Amino acid sequence: MYGIGVVIGGGVVICAHLSLAIQVRNWTWIIAAVFVLSAVTFFAFAIIAGSAIGANSFFTYSLSGTLEEELGQPSYWLTLLVMVTVAILPRFIVRFLWTTYWPLDSDIIREADVVATRAAAKERRRERRRQGA
Repeated sequence: MYGIGVVIGGGVVICAHLSLAIQVRNWTWIIAAVFVLSAVTFFAFAIIAGSAIGANSFFTYSLSGTLEEELGQPSYWLTLLVMVTVAILPRFIVRFLWTTYWPLDSDIIREADVVATRAAAKERRRERRRQGA
């Protein structure tokens, strides 16, 4: 019964992280570390809180071992994957369509900068080959 809350809670955290990740334009190791650390912190907190809340607490139910039990079930991971995919896919598709077919000025400038950087790197490689030969 309480397993559905574990699935929904985990899915919400992952969806929030993925929604933010779609918006990030410049990834650094610090940003990646914060995303991973935040997700790990949620699951660690859920395990610790679930273990600490026993039948003798002021709650009328026991969460003890619920998360550990759910994490071991393949159905948990499948449900989580389907839920996150269904929740994030529309946002990803809309983002893709907007940047591809109706780009903002900043999207056009960013793409021009990427193309120019790649062209300059390609030219430097050609120049090094000419000097080395």
